[in-house]
Amino acid sequence: MRFYCVALRLKLKELLRDKAYMVVLIILPILMSLIVSYGKAYIDEGSLKAGLWSDSILGNRISDILLEDKGINFIKYDTVEILEKAVATNEVECGFVIKPIIDEQKENMSFEKAITVITSPATMAQGPLQEVVTATIYRLVAEDIAYMTLKGKSYMQVEIDLKNWIHQQVEDYYADGELMQIVFVQGDSKVIGATVQKREGILRIAKGLMAIFLMMSSLLMGVRLIEDRKGKIYSRFCTIGKGKLNPDLPLVGAHISLQTIVGILALIIIKLSGKEIIYLDLGEEVGLLIAYILCLAALVLLVSELVSSSELWFSMIPICIIAAILFCPIVVDMSSMQTWFKYLSYLMVPYYYLGGTTYLLGLVSATIVCTLIYYVVTRLKILRSSDDILYK
Repeated sequence: MRFYCVALRLKLKELLRDKAYMVVLIILPILMSLIVSYGKAYIDEGSLKAGLWSDSILGNRISDILLEDKGINFIKYDTVEILEKAVATNEVECGFVIKPIIDEQKENMSFEKAITVITSPATMAQGPLQEVVTATIYRLVAEDIAYMTLKGKSYMQVEIDLKNWIHQQVEDYYADGELMQIVFVQGDSKVIGATVQKREGILRIAKGLMAIFLMMSSLLMGVRLIEDRKGKIYSRFCTIGKGKLNPDLPLVGAHISLQTIVGILALIIIKLSGKEIIYLDLGEEVGLLIAYILCLAALVLLVSELVSSSELWFSMIPICIIAAILFCPIVVDMSSMQTWFKYLSYLMVPYYYLGGTTYLLGLVSATIVCTLIYYVVTRLKILRSSDDILYK
């Protein structure tokens, strides 16, 4: 342990003298953190507005509870038309229409009583709003849901396409007293809610940048380690004093140690960046961002040490930005994915950043781009070496 501390201290002293490394170690992580923070922090207390309309006993009970919520400004409107106009003019981010289900729909239900929640494609606003509304429904009808589960019935989930540009997800809940329908009202995502879509796009690009950065770094490290036949990279971590190899840290041990540290740092970064900050106070939020910056800086330091070519290292930055913009969708419609592919995607670590099909496309594209960069840089170094020899 003492050896690792001494080696890290000496390496930090050496690298901190280099201004280029300072730029990468400090400015890039802070910039990423600020972008992610901007994308999330606008959903602060009271900043998110949603409309409500209901005309039934259970619907009014749900509305009354939602109107008392202090984290989100729910506004109740007199008619559905006024609510839809408020959504269309961006007065509210979205709306919930709570109404009884018509008789034609009752005949298609697999059980007698239900609450139907219809949602539009995912947006940043939908997450906290849907969570609050669903929690309220469960709180009111928990006993009935438990009874239904004991009887061998469970709420069903069906995907329907109402319009060309919108996929709606329907969830039927066993409710108390009457058959209810809650419709999530949102305008055309191409026109309505531009502010939310813009901020969601910034957040996705920032997360995509981090994900592709991790993938490209891992690939480049793999290439460098394969080439490192004589252990030159590891020898920098395994020497004592004047370049003598540490007998207690053989090459295989160093390999496993470095890869383990990189993996742990990457997982910590993914965990930290995936935490919602809307429920944290200022101190916790600042602490989270500081921890995130430190972990990302440590990862950058370690990767930069393994990817020893400065040309190769700095050529990653613009490619990361371009790839993030190209391969990170502004809107991801999860309802269009097959169920088996959803579960398969959940097993992939960067799924949180890129999502499903786009993750696979980004991974393949990043691999191709990295290979091309590596080939070009290698050729340039060979040509430069040849020129130096001829010049001499």
